[in-house]
Amino acid sequence: MPISATDAIYEWTTALDPMELMSFTFSWANELSATGASIASDSWALSSAASAAGVEIDQQTNDTNTSTVWLKVNGANQSDAGFDAPTGTAFTIKITMTDTAGRTYERTVKFTVVQQ
Repeated sequence: MPISATDAIYEWTTALDPMELMSFTFSWANELSATGASIASDSWALSSAASAAGVEIDQQTNDTNTSTVWLKVNGANQSDAGFDAPTGTAFTIKITMTDTAGRTYERTVKFTVVQQ
């Protein structure tokens, strides 16, 4: 069963403006500090609702303990009424990270797209 935006445990409080390309970062410091491991790989997956609304992953990067994704809204959807202020629309993105010790972690983060 897909996780809805209301079920997400983590949340980015800065909203994505549909006209912008914006980076969002997730820290794995708590998970990695106990083991001394670092990020070996990570991947990002938008919820089907986010993809249907035109949200796209532009690029993704990581360093030893953070994962970063750059999000944007495709041009055809940037003026959608669902993104109107003040509330916009909430979506989720799933991050899967494998550390250098071979452990795999998965987190779902809520984010909002709202016209600024």
